[in-house]
Amino acid sequence: MSEYSNFTASRGDDLSHVTNRSIGSTTLFTQTGLILIFLLLIGGCAKEPQPVEVEVTPVVDVMKVQPQTIYPSLEFTGSVISQEVARIHPEVGGTVDQVNVRVGNRVQKGQVLVELDPSDFELRLQIARAERLKASAEYRRMIRGYRPEDIEATRNVYENTRAIFRSKNRNLERNRALFDSGTMTERDWTVFLEDLAAASAMVGKVSAELSKMEEGYESYDIQSASASLMLAHANEALAERNLKHTRIVSPIDGVVSMRDVEIGQLVDPNRTVVEVQDPSRVWLLADASAKEAGLIEVGQEAELYSDTLDNTQRGRVDRIAQTLDPNTKSLAIWFAWNSTENLPPIGSFAKGTLFLDPVPNVVSVHRKWLHLERGIHFVWAVEEGILVRKNVKIGKDRGEEVVIDSGLETGTQLVVSPPTSFEEGLAVNIGNVRENGKGEPSDQTVISLSMSPGNEGGAH
Repeated sequence: MSEYSNFTASRGDDLSHVTNRSIGSTTLFTQTGLILIFLLLIGGCAKEPQPVEVEVTPVVDVMKVQPQTIYPSLEFTGSVISQEVARIHPEVGGTVDQVNVRVGNRVQKGQVLVELDPSDFELRLQIARAERLKASAEYRRMIRGYRPEDIEATRNVYENTRAIFRSKNRNLERNRALFDSGTMTERDWTVFLEDLAAASAMVGKVSAELSKMEEGYESYDIQSASASLMLAHANEALAERNLKHTRIVSPIDGVVSMRDVEIGQLVDPNRTVVEVQDPSRVWLLADASAKEAGLIEVGQEAELYSDTLDNTQRGRVDRIAQTLDPNTKSLAIWFAWNSTENLPPIGSFAKGTLFLDPVPNVVSVHRKWLHLERGIHFVWAVEEGILVRKNVKIGKDRGEEVVIDSGLETGTQLVVSPPTSFEEGLAVNIGNVRENGKGEPSDQTVISLSMSPGNEGGAH
């Protein structure tokens, strides 16, 4: 009994131990599974990270406003043109036979540019020469007078015509008697009288011619022959000129800047066919506004920059238009280079800069830093890290520099390179700080989002 009991107790202890181990294993498995599920959930979330927004504060460059001496200037961009332009048109109309140049060709004075068909003009010259020879012979004959043999021949003709008239006149009375008696018909009588009158007229004509020949030519006849000869000479010269002008030549040394003609075209004197410009004497032609025009004078010194040559040379204001262009409301200005060497090519672009008189002790801003909205000028400034708008009253416009009369205090941090998008109250960081306005403004274009449509973005 006791052995059995001990056995049972011993088995119970063993079973209890087994049961406890099983329960411990189950608990451990459950905990491990929960941990694995948690880790899988975390791993799945790590594969799809959520974006994090980072706010970047814009950085602006500023200039501390200080009264200073400004050196204003005016800049004008335009094109290079020749001071001497030959717009060539034919002197005569005709059909184009040859075209000898292209745009850009360098030509010399007298060089043949275009040739017209000369056939008709050569024929007209031949006719004019024949007329001149005929008039010349007639004039020489009158100057020389009649030859004796011509006078004698005319005298013989005169005697013959008188003999014929006397013969007919002797039969007058006899034929009248026959007509009165009815023996001669009225028709025969009429024919007889007409023959008698014709014979009398012939005697008078030859008599007058003989008298003229015996007396010589009158001065009136000689003058008339002389005038006819002069006219014939003029017609011949005109025909020669017209034939010569079938070859259209350049009147100057230069470069062909325009050609508006092709072989086979019919041209007339009213049409410009070729344009030649002299490249040794050029202008920079630019436009100035009405406000800028009051600051410009003829003879004013200038710096002229050529885009093509990439160099700057000295020049001057050579001409100023008398009136504003009614369409553009601008004034044309012609700048001339002082030197005739290394000039820019015709048709290229160039820039002219005029330096105006210095203006001391003023507050000024570059035109690019000034904005306009509904007639109010303003600038952007930074106060305690905040972008603020300051309305200003502008004074005299001095080229690229605009004088500020009021609204801008000394020490104000004027924004010279604002962000591309900005508004009142925007927080900004300051980058570069300029101590004065002598530096060049930022190359970045100043964009004002507060400008109203139809308003200009510069100073006025």
